[in-house]
Amino acid sequence: MLNFMDKCNLVDFGMTGGSFRKLDRTLVDVPWRMSFPDAYVEVLGKFHSDHNPLLLQCGLPLHNDGSRPFRFEAAWITNPNYSNIVQTAWGKSIDNFTSCLHNVQQDSLRFHKETFGNIRKRKIQIERRLKVI
Repeated sequence: MLNFMDKCNLVDFGMTGGSFRKLDRTLVDVPWRMSFPDAYVEVLGKFHSDHNPLLLQCGLPLHNDGSRPFRFEAAWITNPNYSNIVQTAWGKSIDNFTSCLHNVQQDSLRFHKETFGNIRKRKIQIERRLKVI
């Protein structure tokens, strides 16, 4: 299976929900994944088979509170100023671990918006320019 995936430049999409064995997979190529960064596959319940039906959703999963979950971007640490942002945010409330984490989250999101920019948009723009070249 891995040899086939490698030859065809496919990646395992991953899934959410349900307890399942890896009998059922969703494979996509990288350009498709880049076109639908918020897409996800939901594993549904079995009915008449030992395979689970899979439901492809091309948007973000719905959350009860309507907010998008915080996601750490590994690329932030490539910026030399990011460690100072984390240290400063952590130092705002030394006595409360939860508050420290919340401060790091808020300051990281501000850093992302004001300094780092939207990585996915920049990456897509650069890939488009490379295709033209």
